[in-house]
Amino acid sequence: LKRAPKSLMEEDISSLSTLLAGEQKFILSDIDYTRKMFSTSRYDYDNEYRDWESLQEEIFKGIRKEGLDLDLNSNAFNRKDDQNYYYQATDIRLIQNEIMKPFLGIFTIHEPIGDSRYVNQVLSTLVLSLDEHKPTLCVYNLGNWHWVSFAALKINDEVYVLYKDSKGTVNKKFEKLITEMYGAARFITNTSCEQTSGVECGIFALKNMLILAEQLQNNKEEFIKGFEEFKDFCSLELAQKLRAEDFAVEYVVSKYYEVNAAELHLSRLLQLRAKHTTEAKVIEQKLKEEELKEFTIIALDAGEELTDTVSTITVEIATMEDTDPTDNNYLYGYRFAISDNLKADREKIFTIISEILEAYPVVVNDKSVIFSADHVSMVVKVPKAAINDQNITSIGIDRFSDNLSIEHNSKEETEVLQIIQQEVGILLESHIPSHKTIKHYTLIHQRLTPPDTQELEQLDYKLAGATAE
Repeated sequence: LKRAPKSLMEEDISSLSTLLAGEQKFILSDIDYTRKMFSTSRYDYDNEYRDWESLQEEIFKGIRKEGLDLDLNSNAFNRKDDQNYYYQATDIRLIQNEIMKPFLGIFTIHEPIGDSRYVNQVLSTLVLSLDEHKPTLCVYNLGNWHWVSFAALKINDEVYVLYKDSKGTVNKKFEKLITEMYGAARFITNTSCEQTSGVECGIFALKNMLILAEQLQNNKEEFIKGFEEFKDFCSLELAQKLRAEDFAVEYVVSKYYEVNAAELHLSRLLQLRAKHTTEAKVIEQKLKEEELKEFTIIALDAGEELTDTVSTITVEIATMEDTDPTDNNYLYGYRFAISDNLKADREKIFTIISEILEAYPVVVNDKSVIFSADHVSMVVKVPKAAINDQNITSIGIDRFSDNLSIEHNSKEETEVLQIIQQEVGILLESHIPSHKTIKHYTLIHQRLTPPDTQELEQLDYKLAGATAE
């Protein structure tokens, strides 16, 4: 943590500290809808493959560039006029989500891939899962310093990989990786060089991915046949224009949809916690009748929090990173926390709680312990039922500006208002109240799974319609 970049915000450092404390899947963080909330959605190439032990090890060594954005305050919008800004993984993911929407039903749009220790596993999964009826398109970070794009297709049980580097470079290492995974693979490289200067490789890769999709959709066989000599990939002039204009807009729109989807999700989590709060009240009464009667026992309502307590044990409904409120069999738990002066007796207190509930905790931390509700039989549960409430108020410009790391009442904020009104049809208001007391347990770098992209796209349009009404 001491060696982490200075650009990391205090709340990110705080969250990382919590992560190291061991709450793992149940990290308690107060979501106040500033950048603190949405730093959780920074993109990590390797999150699917990184186990807990290696994640701890990597954090202790310092934040590394293997898939993690190094400057959380910079993005494709607020640095659109900076020709020296290098697109980070989150920029690629968000812009990709928007520009590739027209091709979601025709292609598999893979999340950006980082050149790390897990790249063989990622590429192996990608190649071996190819669908003959649905080519895969991907942006790949070569050596974690240069973005390229490629298409992978399966035709008559033969794999084709169309590789495009804006610098026209041949990548024998990448070709070897593919051919070792699938011996019959045909690796075809286009060696035209368009990026003669600058750091627009991420922009080239995104635009070239779009060109790959258009060409494969319109004339697949001829395009593959003439791929090595194809001359209509993104030019340097176009890449510079996209940086300053189109891709900056796409980033803002994609971020807006992501923020609103997160707001809807957290609203549902709050409803879930409120729905089961009576169970926490039952547990509160049970603890007061047992060996813990000497302490103050308080069942917290959904969103309620206490500070500066003494000799107090609180119980509340806990949601988890993988809690899906729209699932009829969602996961939730009971979280017990103790005040600072009880830390010396934590083991004794948590053991008594475990005996009363007749269950073992799934997470134990210095000041808290969590039990899965499914493991606690002594509490009569409120029946589970999917929470599909679509009611949501669009995020206000104040909080959205915080998420974009731009100043309030600035020229950039005015530009954002215009973009959202023109592209989404929403007029963002100021000072929308936030759910400051919502608590959610989540990891710092959250992975978005590609198969859910189409579902998210449908949600985007529902959100746009709901907020317009």
